[in-house]
Amino acid sequence: YTTWVRSTTTRPQVTLLALQQSLQVQPDVQAVAAVSSLSRSAEPPRQGIVLEQGQPAETPRANYQGITPDYFRAMGVPLLQGRSFTEHDVLDAPSVVIINQTLAPRYFLDDNPVGKRLAMEGRTPGQPAPQRNPNESPWSEIVGVVADTRKINLRAETVPEVYVPYWQYPMQTPELILR
Repeated sequence: YTTWVRSTTTRPQVTLLALQQSLQVQPDVQAVAAVSSLSRSAEPPRQGIVLEQGQPAETPRANYQGITPDYFRAMGVPLLQGRSFTEHDVLDAPSVVIINQTLAPRYFLDDNPVGKRLAMEGRTPGQPAPQRNPNESPWSEIVGVVADTRKINLRAETVPEVYVPYWQYPMQTPELILR
């Protein structure tokens, strides 16, 4: 995605963090979060994903959303399995993702997906995208499964979604959410 900025230890996206912290202390604010795009899940899935356990014949596709730790609480989305993101899911931490309940049974059948790994598909079909740092693994551990959400069009079919921690994959123009 062209709107994503790979963070570095010298560019930790402090402006957004400071903004969230100042909003969080305001009266009646229950949760503050950021997301790469609220409307993206209304689009057909476009990013190929690679499953470490083995690829189905047709490349699985999902929409990726970069989110801050309080996103699911701000949006009222229940966590069904595993855990949500925390402030510890940062650049130097192991790469993690959360998937929605549409993706879980479609590609993990009857298996519990928590603890399994997936990666963004690269230019070579069925292969993970190469990492900028050759010592970095392309695989992300699934740490949670959340309920499906409907955005923009309530009648739209839910699509597979993969959520990544903002602090591991920051976006240039995140959208802010307050509850």
